[in-house]
Amino acid sequence: MISLTLNNGLSDIGEAAFANNLLSSLVIPASVTDIQAFAFAVNPTTTIHFEGDRPTLLESGPLASFAHSPLLTTITYYGDTSGWPGSDINGITPTPVARPVATSQAVPAVPVVHLAALTLLFLLIGGWSTRRAL
Repeated sequence: MISLTLNNGLSDIGEAAFANNLLSSLVIPASVTDIQAFAFAVNPTTTIHFEGDRPTLLESGPLASFAHSPLLTTITYYGDTSGWPGSDINGITPTPVARPVATSQAVPAVPVVHLAALTLLFLLIGGWSTRRAL
């Protein structure tokens, strides 16, 4: 089983592009505006998440974009995007979810050790081990 997150910047997903590929879950980026017939058909997909506005797609029928995916139970989208929920997709009503909140955590400072200090440390350790060997 494969989880697939498509790259942002992708705008169109062609006919049968990902059909019959053992895809278990999908994340479709906000840049996607069109999903062609049979694009994700015949997959064991259980969940699909849309990050942007609702793309144009074939919602039902034998050539639907997600046709022949009997395990599909969950379709989600961010509630602040447009075009949703629209018509059901493969008989499933898309559900809004909250967009994750970005947290800004300070990156801890990394101590800087200067070359002179490292050189001195190397000489001290090297000198000590040399004397000890004598």
